[in-house]
Amino acid sequence: MGDRTNFCIVHVQCKHGHPSCKRCLAGLNNKCHICRQPIGDMRCRPLENVLAGMTVPCAFARFGCQEGVRYTERAQRHGHEASCQHAPCHCPFPGCSYAGAAAQLFAHIRGAHAAGSPSAVSSIRCTPVALPRGMPFHVLLREEDSRVFLLLNGGDVPKGRSLSVVCVAAAGEAELYTMAVSGGAPGALSLSASGSVPRVRRWVRYPTGGFLFVLDTYWRASGGSVSVTVHTRSVKKVAKKTEAGLCTDQQQDVEEETTKMTYSIDSDSLELQQQECNKARRAFCKNGHAACGSCCLVMGRECPSCNEPIGDIRCRPLEKVLAAMSAPCKFRASGCTETVGYTERRSHEASCPHAPCPCPFDGCTYLGLLLYNHILDEHATDAVVAMGSLRLRGIVVTVHKSKPFHVVLHRGGTRVFLLLNGGDVLSGRSLSLVSVGPPPPANCELRYKIELAAVGPGQGELALSASGTVPCVRQLDVFEAKAFLFVPEAYWGSSGTVSVTVHI
Repeated sequence: MGDRTNFCIVHVQCKHGHPSCKRCLAGLNNKCHICRQPIGDMRCRPLENVLAGMTVPCAFARFGCQEGVRYTERAQRHGHEASCQHAPCHCPFPGCSYAGAAAQLFAHIRGAHAAGSPSAVSSIRCTPVALPRGMPFHVLLREEDSRVFLLLNGGDVPKGRSLSVVCVAAAGEAELYTMAVSGGAPGALSLSASGSVPRVRRWVRYPTGGFLFVLDTYWRASGGSVSVTVHTRSVKKVAKKTEAGLCTDQQQDVEEETTKMTYSIDSDSLELQQQECNKARRAFCKNGHAACGSCCLVMGRECPSCNEPIGDIRCRPLEKVLAAMSAPCKFRASGCTETVGYTERRSHEASCPHAPCPCPFDGCTYLGLLLYNHILDEHATDAVVAMGSLRLRGIVVTVHKSKPFHVVLHRGGTRVFLLLNGGDVLSGRSLSLVSVGPPPPANCELRYKIELAAVGPGQGELALSASGTVPCVRQLDVFEAKAFLFVPEAYWGSSGTVSVTVHI
């Protein structure tokens, strides 16, 4: 997006997928700044949707603001940042570069300037103050709420001086002031003015309106100095919107630092055709509708929104957004604290140890992380528990032809194994083994061997066996065995059972 101050929503791109905002086209002579191809006729709607749904940190995040601001609101003059209570306020004294929150500015002036410039700093309770004609301002401190006011003495009017009051603060309740000036020759009139106090974060100029005009003759008659009394009071504004900035957080001196900025995006703004598609490569049609490469093939390379051809033009901006995007694991509620990249989400969630597993028994609604304990407590009569080593001795399971699976557990373990009995083959049954739960660590492997003895001696039947790696699944209903042991009908006999030895 380039310059963070360029908050343009409408974006276009060239045929190679390089984007540009609409405002920059004139300066680029309608040519891509990367490949010099024509640019300006092809909208980049995916990027526009991303920007419209993006929430960015406040510009004053390093000063303590934790608010998120809509990308489109960053350019608004009267948006959040215009009234952010954490916006830094600058010290008015020449040569001082201090900036911080309003309360910290109060402490800074009282500690760094009050003692060294007693004639320029005083408490607002101690007014009247003596204001020399040549002093550009006098600082007034209000202790009860740590406010800093400036009594400005401007020389920007002919034949006199302009006196006014400003508050150095980012936001807060409206303030009213009354100001009275006395001095001059004996019997001279006192001057007074009142009005609202403008707020400034940095004093750079004298107000052009709302000041008290004091003639030069008044100053000369009082020896070049007048006595000024200032009173201020807060007034709550009645408005439809709640005012921002009613509290002040402490801030330290301004320090340049590198900060990692985190942007949040509404998932709906991405408008992905399939939310389960985790591929970063994106293409779009000439009207700017996006889809991933796999989805383009599924849709016959025809845009579902406008029926235009899709798949030849890459959408590089959206690719970069997806590649940089990360989100908490969807099993966060179950205890996972990982934050994963968009393209890595599927692989992480497939192996996440915090993913809950549903009970495989029909009619049971259990879903959780303690499936092993649940089966022991609720389905013990349907489970076969091995007391010894499953690897060396194995366990003998009597498989009933009518039962779709048998549960195999190892005493003291945590894994749930299912010996599946499938009827999806002709003239027999298919036996396979699966583990319900997360896969083992990368440096481990689950191996199995199932053995079926011959029906009887002298009948010519062979002993059957199969071995391999145990697949791991979360849900039994989505599993399809890729390898199995075929058991012909003749092996089941009149009882409809076979004895299978399982080694794991």
